[in-house]
Amino acid sequence: MEFKIYVPEKEKGFHSKGYLFRKSISDSQKDQWTVIIGSSNISQAALKTSVEWNLINNEEISEFDEPGVLAKSVLEEFDELWDSEYSKEYSDEFLISYR
Repeated sequence: MEFKIYVPEKEKGFHSKGYLFRKSISDSQKDQWTVIIGSSNISQAALKTSVEWNLINNEEISEFDEPGVLAKSVLEEFDELWDSEYSKEYSDEFLISYR
């Protein structure tokens, strides 16, 4: 696994929460992307007891290994952020300096 931390300029906030999962179903079914976009963190309280709004969308992957419309849009935005100069490699040193 590879981790990065997105640290935008001070004038620009970043509070997006999106979760992307690619799941292999079976040989007889197509793989799918699950996209969750919403206000909650992935925690028990956020998902079970807090008032949060989330959208979950499941899309089959096409025969040409292409995601559906929503998953493709989210993946493109994710890749742009991941490759950004503001995405920093995760390390203990970075976390200590980030505090």
